[in-house]
Amino acid sequence: MTTPPPYPGQQQPAPQGWPQRSFAPPQQFQAVPDSMLASQRSTRVPTRALVWGIVAIVVSTLPLLNWFTLAPGIVAIQYGIAARAQRLAGGGRAVWAIVLGALAILGSVGWIIVHFVAFVSLLGAGASTQY
Repeated sequence: MTTPPPYPGQQQPAPQGWPQRSFAPPQQFQAVPDSMLASQRSTRVPTRALVWGIVAIVVSTLPLLNWFTLAPGIVAIQYGIAARAQRLAGGGRAVWAIVLGALAILGSVGWIIVHFVAFVSLLGAGASTQY
């Protein structure tokens, strides 16, 4: 004859020759308030976002290198948004990273348009001359 399973909270008897084991009851976890975690929040992500934003804005001011500003600008915006979404410390740095990344992208797109228009006008001027 077999023994029925134990009721919840009741310990099951160990088979013959086996050591008796006791397990800890399951623990209940509660959310930690933000005030307790304020000192433990990481500042790496907002700092990394600000560095990418500074790199993007500096590269966007350099002639012909501003074509490559789109990538660091997008990375700065992504890191800045991630830092703001996670409510990490250094929220001001994250906001500045978003602003600098957006300005770098706008500047880069503006310079790309200027270069394209200048190139097309040079081609048009060269095609209209007759020899």
